[in-house]
This record gives sequence, structure tokens and C-alpha cells, in this order.
Amino acid sequence: MAPAAARDLQQPSWRPDPTGRHDYRWWTGVDWSDQVGDRGSVSIDPGAVPVATARPPSAAAYRRRRSLAIGVVAVLVAGAVGGVVWSRRSDPVFGVETLTLDPTTGTAERSVSLRAGEVVRIRIEPSTRIDTTVHVMVSEAVARRQAAAEVGEGQDADAHADRVYRSANEVFERPAAVEAYRLAVVVDSIDSGSIGRPDAGWFAALADGEYRFVVAVEVGRAAGTLRSIVERHDETYGAGESDLEASLDAPFFREPAFYVDATPYAPAG
Repeated sequence: MAPAAARDLQQPSWRPDPTGRHDYRWWTGVDWSDQVGDRGSVSIDPGAVPVATARPPSAAAYRRRRSLAIGVVAVLVAGAVGGVVWSRRSDPVFGVETLTLDPTTGTAERSVSLRAGEVVRIRIEPSTRIDTTVHVMVSEAVARRQAAAEVGEGQDADAHADRVYRSANEVFERPAAVEAYRLAVVVDSIDSGSIGRPDAGWFAALADGEYRFVVAVEVGRAAGTLRSIVERHDETYGAGESDLEASLDAPFFREPAFYVDATPYAPAG
């Protein structure tokens, strides 16, 4: 398992602006962008974009997250005419929920049912004394469908899954957690890499199924509760890659209050 700091570098996220001109700057997982954030407001910096002086050990996480998003278009275009719709659905499982840590497994979890093409963002707010990682876990059947959608028709989905996905014994150190999740497949992970900092990110489902957001304590004592927020994307997009890429500038994907700030997040409404 890669060190937390290395995994963190591979994740697209808001980070302190290295130029000092703004509070935060968007890190793509490979380079700095011109997207900046100040006091919760996102804008474009007309100045020179800083050059990354320290590269992540691998850009695999960025490429994979991008392939998930692009894969949403490929999957839904096949079954839709005139565009792709990520629709709003009323569902009580979304919103704020308190999770209780299991001291034996060192985990807590929250499950949501998603349809192919739906995108959610999740934020876990731990105590100031622990560091956590969020693993997106599914059944083997859902993982196979997810992999098939990622690689496209005619490609070897099983080889892709073996190369990109992980098993419980690869992400958990506690034997009880490995046993509890031995039949699940890890298709993505979200990690801030810092004690007391929230873990936040977004995830695109490419297959219908139950998705389990499993929070694992990496540092500190696994006891007490965690505050979790899961929100579903409700925008509508065209069927082209450019439309989807443009949508990644939307606040849903980049809102500092959700992805960066340590202050407890207050959902709108």
C-alpha cells in the first residue's frame, strides 16, 4: 500500500496556492491549474500557472479518475438519444449522517444505491486525533460491470480490474477488517493524508449497484463517531466529452468548503 503522502499527491484536489496569490489552487493530480479559490469563491487566475516542482510517483490515480468520468458518457450515450442526463432523485440516504466506528475492524461505512452514470461526492469529517481513508467498495459482480464500462467494448475488463482495483487485504491492516470485507472489491479510494483533516472527493458510478463508502482509521484510536456527507450530482449534460470536461469546473466538483475546509460543512437547504 502506497504511503498516505504519495496517495494524496495522486488525487485531484484543492491545495494551498504555491504562488501565495490565493487561498487555494486546483491540483489535477499531475499539474497545477488556473482554477483558484478564495474564501469559498472559485475563479480563474490570469497570472502564470505555477510549475509543479514535485511530481507524484505515478499519475495513475488521475488518469483513472478521468477515465471514470469520461466512461459515464460512453455508458449512457449507448442507451440515450439527444444527450446524457444525470437526474436528481429524492432519496433519504443522501445528506448528513453520523457513522459509528467499529473498534474491532477500525471502520465505519455508509452505503448508497447508484445507477450507471450517477455521480456523488462524499466528505468524511473525523476527530482531530485520527487520520482516515475512504474506500469505495462493491461486490465482485458490480466491479466486473464497472471495469467493463471503464475499458469499453472488446477490451479485457478482467485484466483491467486486476490491474486497477484492490482487495481488502491490500487496503486494511486489521485482520478483522480484512475478514469483514473479504468479498468486496475496492474500486476507488479518497484520502487527505492528514490527521484531523476531512477526506473528500467525488465518484462516478458506471454500473447499477450498491456502493459502500468504507471509512478506515489509518492513524489513531478507532472509537466514537464520524460525520459524513454524501451528495448526488443533479446537473444535465450533453453527450460529448467536452461537455463533461467543462462540467468539472462546476462548484460540485471544486467547492473548497466541501473538499478542503476543516470547518464542518453545512449543506445548502
